[in-house]
Amino acid sequence: MPDEALIALLIGNIECFDDSDIFKLIRCSKALYVMCNHDSVWRDRTIARFKGDFGPFSNSWKNTYKTRLQKERPDVELVLDVPLKVGFYSDYLFSSWRCSSVPLNDLCRSNAPENIDRREGLTMEQFVEEYDKPGKPVILTDVVTKWPAFKKWNMDYLESTVGDIVFRAESVDLPFKTYAAYAKHCRDNGGSFEEAPLYLFDKYFSARTKLADDFTVPEYFNQDLFQLLGANERPDYRWIIIGPPRSGSTFHLDPNSTSAWNAVITGSKKWLLFPPDCVPPGVFPSADGSEVTTPISLAEWFLNHYDEIKRWPVKPIECICRAGEIIYVPRGWWHCVMNLEESIALTQNFVNDCNLSQVCLNTCA
Repeated sequence: MPDEALIALLIGNIECFDDSDIFKLIRCSKALYVMCNHDSVWRDRTIARFKGDFGPFSNSWKNTYKTRLQKERPDVELVLDVPLKVGFYSDYLFSSWRCSSVPLNDLCRSNAPENIDRREGLTMEQFVEEYDKPGKPVILTDVVTKWPAFKKWNMDYLESTVGDIVFRAESVDLPFKTYAAYAKHCRDNGGSFEEAPLYLFDKYFSARTKLADDFTVPEYFNQDLFQLLGANERPDYRWIIIGPPRSGSTFHLDPNSTSAWNAVITGSKKWLLFPPDCVPPGVFPSADGSEVTTPISLAEWFLNHYDEIKRWPVKPIECICRAGEIIYVPRGWWHCVMNLEESIALTQNFVNDCNLSQVCLNTCA
């Protein structure tokens, strides 16, 4: 059985293996010892068993699992493992380790030339004629800096104000303070902890907190025709996004042919954007575009496909969006985003006069 299939079996059938089963498997062979100790297995076991109530994070997912389990069994002494050197080799595990440990500046070439317009002081007419109508991405540098969020928000501020509020991070709902402790561990390890760190991507923040009072939608994106559907009928459209280094979003298209803006409050993000008629290398959409197959992680894509863009017929837009900047992503552009450092951002999808016809075609298809 291939190594990746064994890991998938252990992760995908959590309900079939209780703790005693895992520890029996560990004693069976060198291969099972290594596979069953892989931290991705324990990340999924931790989240499956404890949901968002797994904190505090304790150095690794396996130790976090054990520490949390001890709360239920306080009479049992906690024993943390001392890993054995068993002389087992795996291309799959090496690839996972490489994806989690290669320096981000090397992985993403953060010093690569940027080829996107950076503008300030645009009038509404200039934005529409130069970027919105032609569907051209742009970074605006004089919008976010005027928000209260830019002056107030950081991880410490959010933890002190919304620490007990539940946020969504991928498949788990957890208190912000629990996520903040996990993100701090990732940051303190220089982003060399996980291949694809847990990414907070929450759509309910404006209903559960007062954070939405700290920013306003820029005038360039004020028209949003989905508002006409009403709050209960419109698709999800606004999120707060927080992640440690190496977290991010793999290549995708924004839903319903909408356009989007993404504002960086703290940190910095590496962006790659391919125009609508050019599917990125290593990305395989289904015929109707409803499903997209991509590498497991962003790091894997950068390691295996980034160099291909030198030979690609259409060169992507490549840039870093930094704290205080906002990027406009027109409808239909393929894009991926990698956090180069711990980042807090806001994003919103919208429908306006320039993309309405495509949105109608998409939603009526």
